[in-house]
Amino acid sequence: MTITNGIKVYIAAPFFNANEMAKVQELEKLVATSGYVPLSPRLLSHVTGPGEVPDLTDPEVRADINEANLSALRRCSLVLAWIDRILPKSDQQIALVDNVRTEDGNTWNSARVLKSGLMKPDEGVLWELGYCAAINTPSIIYTEIPEQPVNLMLSENVSGIAVGTEMLTKFLTDSFREVFAWEHLEKVWRGKTI
Repeated sequence: MTITNGIKVYIAAPFFNANEMAKVQELEKLVATSGYVPLSPRLLSHVTGPGEVPDLTDPEVRADINEANLSALRRCSLVLAWIDRILPKSDQQIALVDNVRTEDGNTWNSARVLKSGLMKPDEGVLWELGYCAAINTPSIIYTEIPEQPVNLMLSENVSGIAVGTEMLTKFLTDSFREVFAWEHLEKVWRGKTI
């Protein structure tokens, strides 16, 4: 493991069930073993296991979690955003319905079934991606759904899109290692210089 001088990577990801929790822990470990310091909302919220949920009805708890996450986003050098969701095992099949407009202007519904148990992105993760774009922090989108196109507003405002763990590892160990070796990180990532 090469140490990258304390460079912090914020891990934007859902952790609302045991499957997601396991994936987030895997990402935290990957970030750490790649030589970066992981900043994880899961840890900032003091959630260490499935079923552990802070009292989100308490305004003070909500404010504390919000401020901890915003502070971490401002301190990080890179945001790693896992945009997939994993359903609990009891709901492993879900039909997603899309409104599709045909060339003649008619609208119809198409449904596709995701047997892998993956579902729509977490709204918090999408917000965190928008926030990091607004403050010019580079970001990587991570997905495990190769056939799913990434929304234009996401794909055009991130430093890269990693499909699968192998590609994400390459981003963390090769692509960004060179960038973070610079004494002063130039944030021209929107022009894809990174």
